[in-house]
Amino acid sequence: MFNWYFFAKMVIAGHGTIYNTRIDDWFFKKPYPSLLLFLATFSTRIIGTIIAVYGFGLMMPIGVKWALFMWIYALLWFVFNDMAKITVLRYYRKIKGVEVI
Repeated sequence: MFNWYFFAKMVIAGHGTIYNTRIDDWFFKKPYPSLLLFLATFSTRIIGTIIAVYGFGLMMPIGVKWALFMWIYALLWFVFNDMAKITVLRYYRKIKGVEVI
């Protein structure tokens, strides 16, 4: 049963890794992702969410409430991952004196 929820989670949150690992600073700092990258990742998130919500005979639909929950979860996890990235990079740079990226 939970396979359908995992599909929605992976479609919505999976692209966050691209934005987290794109630069060695906070995700909201320059250089910003290209418009093409943003449109590609955002559109596939929307399409995946629509498929997850309505099913279209491909899967059991999860409904709007679960889809909204997945979007909130993905956003919170994305920010947490970016904070963890910055913490690790600062640790290695300042304490270990190692450039990891």
